[in-house]
Amino acid sequence: MGKMNINFKHILPLLSSFFISGCDSDGISKVKSFVYYDIDDSMTVGKAFDTRSDCINGTWSEKEDNRGRTIVTYTCDISESGLKIINSAIMQEPEDKAEYSITQNNNSIKSTNESLEEYKQKTPLVEKTKEVIIDHIRKLNSAFNEDPMIYSKLTISPYLDRMLYLKDHNDNALNEICGGYEYIQSADSYSWRDVSEEYAKESCEKHIYKVYQSFKKNASPLITKNFPGFYERVPPCENADECIKKTNIYFDDNFLNIYKRSQDRAPQIISDLKKHNIEIGEKLNDCRKKLNISDAKLTYYWFVTDTGGVDYLDGVLTYNFQEKNRAENFHKQLLQYAYINYSKNQIPRDFVTSIKNSIYYKIEDCTKF
Repeated sequence: MGKMNINFKHILPLLSSFFISGCDSDGISKVKSFVYYDIDDSMTVGKAFDTRSDCINGTWSEKEDNRGRTIVTYTCDISESGLKIINSAIMQEPEDKAEYSITQNNNSIKSTNESLEEYKQKTPLVEKTKEVIIDHIRKLNSAFNEDPMIYSKLTISPYLDRMLYLKDHNDNALNEICGGYEYIQSADSYSWRDVSEEYAKESCEKHIYKVYQSFKKNASPLITKNFPGFYERVPPCENADECIKKTNIYFDDNFLNIYKRSQDRAPQIISDLKKHNIEIGEKLNDCRKKLNISDAKLTYYWFVTDTGGVDYLDGVLTYNFQEKNRAENFHKQLLQYAYINYSKNQIPRDFVTSIKNSIYYKIEDCTKF
């Protein structure tokens, strides 16, 4: 049987001159009894369409154009479950993106709260360590000044360095710490001649060793375990004031000020993230309304020729989207779907794909959170 190649867009003007027939006329009977052997030779068109579950409330009509040609039309409604499938598929990407954004925000809130708790726990340790170090720097400065020969002829710099570089795991660090040569070699080339290596050692053991010992016991464990960067950032320094200044800078800039800034900003950060989650939920609900399709129908058209032949013209999926009627053409492919045994909760995947592609940019707008 020859096929008439008629484009669907030329059919609509013809229909304005048609007369609707309410009875199961000769043309309708011919279409319903027709068998598409290339699709399914076990069913007539009528049986295929009347027993399908993906499209319901089917109606047949017959019209005649101004040239006396008969066009048979079949229209049915996409089922409620089918509409839910389509609308659910449309919202899948926006919902996934929304869930991802909310999860990210919640993770950030959790991370911020955990950081606050961590800073709350660490702050006393930082303050204590800084206080202990500065206290020992001052004690060393006082001990250095106890011996007039030492403070007038030598410099405090090597004493400070030896103390501040003491590490907790070095058990032998105090054994030779008062060796005199290191202290006198740093002095002015003329001044150190008045201080022998032996005298420097004895003076160190008498006045300064106890400060070294206390630092090794009370400060080194705190530094070595918790603040190893101290050894690279603070010593060496020329005098006690410089060491105190560098110690304050190290602990304030790297810890305490960061903790304080984070604590100051945290309430606003958490508030903004929670607000964003609410905005995401509101936008998602708005998108469910904006992207919802309704009144989805399938419409099929056949020519019934003068010789009794049946020619399939076209098939179209129509639906309402944002108060406008839209159409997706499927041609003969739409006819084939009528013969597939879908369950009540199934529809052709191409319906979903075609609609999603048609409103892609609308969907995309609803994925930006």
